[in-house]
Amino acid sequence: WILLDATRRTHQDTKNCSMGGLLSTRFPATAHGSHQAISTMVFRFPEGPQAQIFYPTAATSTPPQHTYMREAAAEGLARWLKKPQFVFSHLTAAAHPAPYRNAVLAPSSSPAGWPTVIFSHGIGGSLEVYTQLSLDLASHGYIVIALEHEDGSGSYAETAKGEPIYYRFPDASMAYQRDNVVEFRRPFLAHRVADIVRVVTYLNSRPADAPDVLGGVDSARLLIAGHSFGAATCVMASNSPQLQGRLLGAMLLDVWPFPIPDDVLDKGCPVPVASILSTQFTESPECAYTRRLLSAETGHPSYSFHLRDSVHQNFADAVHWFPEWLGRKMKLTGGIKVSEARDAVVATTATFFRKCLEDSGRGTQSDFTSADMLAW
Repeated sequence: WILLDATRRTHQDTKNCSMGGLLSTRFPATAHGSHQAISTMVFRFPEGPQAQIFYPTAATSTPPQHTYMREAAAEGLARWLKKPQFVFSHLTAAAHPAPYRNAVLAPSSSPAGWPTVIFSHGIGGSLEVYTQLSLDLASHGYIVIALEHEDGSGSYAETAKGEPIYYRFPDASMAYQRDNVVEFRRPFLAHRVADIVRVVTYLNSRPADAPDVLGGVDSARLLIAGHSFGAATCVMASNSPQLQGRLLGAMLLDVWPFPIPDDVLDKGCPVPVASILSTQFTESPECAYTRRLLSAETGHPSYSFHLRDSVHQNFADAVHWFPEWLGRKMKLTGGIKVSEARDAVVATTATFFRKCLEDSGRGTQSDFTSADMLAW
């Protein structure tokens, strides 16, 4: 869902335009929050997933430039979307929007460390594809752990031995019906929830050889977030017996409800939860399942929003991969400006997480003030 068939329609335009201007990223020049110096590191959790970790840094020197996307990950995107590889080749040379890499963690205002967000990517994702959102959340005072699930739902992942894992397509004969989707995606969700359990267990155990950055995690202040299938993963994780009492809240970005089993839809999320839906998903017939999920009586606060004039990819990095006019033509963004969508999503998520940390998520819809975020 990152590039639709519009790519084919723009192929001739690409040939006739300046490659330097057309195929170039448009990441924002500054982070969204008050912590402007953000660093990343890549870390593989023992017997668990690899992740890109974003965090405020105390570094002040001029950082050396590092690149945004691995060549193998760009190849995986092309394979998944069945597009020419040159469409994504510029991503491997683009500067990473986080200025620092492997820099020292900034001191936290709390002696317990930094609150931490575990992020689960959607179908076709990888550890790179939510870089801007992860960076922006880190700039609001979080360590953000962007997972790369090795379940075959991403466009690219790699094993601990460096072996590539590409997207696993369902059989062409499988009809897109709820029972089929639930059964096909069940092992994927189990794998993903196990990833989150391993990460949370590691953060709670604080092993002596943990990187200094992960030593700065406050394991009593853990939150989860995800986009699409990643949001469905968060729903399942919040119901995992191994994670009860360990998560303070869940942010669901354009949740894909179809693969969530009936019993979980009816139980809902047993933690404070907030949902942001794109216009595209509010108009989907599957939206009835989202309403069912969010209307479950859990005893915890629940917030539901609609990002006006938006599409599914307004939550991911794809909106920054090309000039905005081209992204709109490719259906990567809706009528809302990319900058306005970014501001609304990050501000709403940061407000919700702050409520989870300070007051068990309690509040009202009016506490979320973005003009682009509508109650749903």
